[in-house]
Amino acid sequence: MNRVRFLLLCSVALIVSQASQAQDYTPTKEKRVGTALIIANENYPGAVIKGVISDSKKLKESLLKAGYDVFFGSDMERLEILSLTSRFAKEIPKSGMGVIYYGGH
Repeated sequence: MNRVRFLLLCSVALIVSQASQAQDYTPTKEKRVGTALIIANENYPGAVIKGVISDSKKLKESLLKAGYDVFFGSDMERLEILSLTSRFAKEIPKSGMGVIYYGGH
């Protein structure tokens, strides 16, 4: 089931590309093919959506291996999301393509 979920996450990210408090940006110096934004929120007041962050980290690693620069944030508040999204948007013209993935509700 985890493999199916992971493949579904990858598929959604690719479809989107073509139409904590933990934040990071991992630039890829060699053969950049695009820039990705991954936001994974699983902790909500009164509810936890298990597996969102771990699945999103797997997606991040796959995109890094494929040559994407990745902006990643987890369990972020609105202003943190806006800040990370703004930084991501500034990088898109440099890479030519952007991928956006949001995990959570």
